[in-house]
Amino acid sequence: MEHLGLVAIILYGAAAVFAIIEIGLTAKAISFFEGCSALDDDFGFIGDVCFTFPQARFLLFTSLWTLLVVIYLFLSLKIVALANKIVLLALLTLTTLFWFAGFIAMAVWDGANVGSCTAGICSDVVAAAVFGAFEWLIFLASDALTAMGSRGGSAQQPVAA
Repeated sequence: MEHLGLVAIILYGAAAVFAIIEIGLTAKAISFFEGCSALDDDFGFIGDVCFTFPQARFLLFTSLWTLLVVIYLFLSLKIVALANKIVLLALLTLTTLFWFAGFIAMAVWDGANVGSCTAGICSDVVAAAVFGAFEWLIFLASDALTAMGSRGGSAQQPVAA
């Protein structure tokens, strides 16, 4: 069981580092793509055209959510009273679903805009999708380890990851 604790620390540490990288990538994409610009024609001002990037906003939320979850997971490794099997499994499963939805949405946006996106920011959007996929894999592995560790009876100590 001790090796699972070491694996959990490695997985949670990697998830935290990737989440910080993801925050930077998605924040840069949001600041580049979102905003309003004036639209005019030959006769004058027509109005403002505003753009949003909900895929990047969702990945930004998921990155921040991940940091909160990782803090709880690290604490549950040290304080056994916090390591409720059901709560751990629920948090990991929810975070896994968030990352899956986020990286798929970002990849679909990138695939749909592959010809029209000529700015250097497009490589950052691709990187955000790739790091999102890595985060999904990390949480999928953590979810599997937690599910395997919580299969035992109630007399066993819960395995946090």
